[in-house]
Amino acid sequence: MFDESATADDLWATFRAVRALAALGERPDREADCVDWITGRQAAAGSFTRWDDYPDADVWAAFSAVGALLTLGRSPRDTAAVVAFLKRCELPEGGFTYRRTDGAGDSLATSAALLTGTANGSGAEQGPDGLARWLHAAHLPYEGGVMYMPGRGAEVRCTLWAVSALAAARREQLDADRIVAWLRLLHNTDGGFGYWHGRASDMVATASALDILACLGRRADALDTVALRSFTDSCRADTGYRYSPGAAVTAASTAQALRVLHLLGADREDHDADGLRAVADRLLLPYASRLGGFAAHPRGIPDLVSTYQAVLTLQTLGLPVDGPELSRFLDRVRLPDGTYAWSPLGRRDGGPLAGALGTLLTQTSRLPALNL
Repeated sequence: MFDESATADDLWATFRAVRALAALGERPDREADCVDWITGRQAAAGSFTRWDDYPDADVWAAFSAVGALLTLGRSPRDTAAVVAFLKRCELPEGGFTYRRTDGAGDSLATSAALLTGTANGSGAEQGPDGLARWLHAAHLPYEGGVMYMPGRGAEVRCTLWAVSALAAARREQLDADRIVAWLRLLHNTDGGFGYWHGRASDMVATASALDILACLGRRADALDTVALRSFTDSCRADTGYRYSPGAAVTAASTAQALRVLHLLGADREDHDADGLRAVADRLLLPYASRLGGFAAHPRGIPDLVSTYQAVLTLQTLGLPVDGPELSRFLDRVRLPDGTYAWSPLGRRDGGPLAGALGTLLTQTSRLPALNL
């Protein structure tokens, strides 16, 4: 999980190592030091945190610490505090969350709150300074990217949202050198060529990686541009681009691929930016809906994701955006309380991410020159 695992202590790894040794009839060579390190992860009058300088307790850390200590014949120094923490993670339906229900923030919702000037659903401190601090804390110390939520590893899409939100809010940016080094490590060279999401390369992660570099002011050639172009070409079809080879062609995947080509310098290669613009205009036009906005498939129902990706690509390539048509679509997905549904058919709040996309698109419909 961690790119510095040879030198970084972690409760998750410690629990598994202790249990594996016990299964083999062995114990840690420095058992007393191991016990001291584990018990030292318990915060005063609280539960466990996963490693040094990581301030937030979560269920995985409690599970790992208690499991390791019991395996070694020990127990937490304050068992009652651990029990109390775990019970605060219990939901009315009977299940549990990773963290306390009043503090279970995630980087996507927090980034959305920073972008839109709200804190609803973020689980972070109120106000832009607090949201920015939360995102900096989500930039994991032993990985180069931003985690989705405590207990989860870094993800390319989460890193893009955090970088973009901090830039839009004009807050201190994350460590660009660490992020670039992390993106290089993530590059999928096992037959995928692009950036991976889960276990396979896809256009979302590939476009996100290049968008991160652009937002940080770094050049695309910090990465393997030949491999990225090969992956993008492998997703090409007559009617647009796929998320991955063999997948269906959609408006969003086509829009993202066109941005990838732009960021890789495809228009500069031909010394004619109008070439890529003409291709984009031709490929995206069939997805424009009569209801306004863009649909995932031709003659389909428009949705926020397809519309956002298409509008962002049009603006990136310097193509005009039809403000009145965009406003007509937004009127269909904006709810009376000011929140946004994902599509005209979904007449309920789509949550903080839908709110962020709706807010940015609304700003664009009113100020066509504004870049998303």
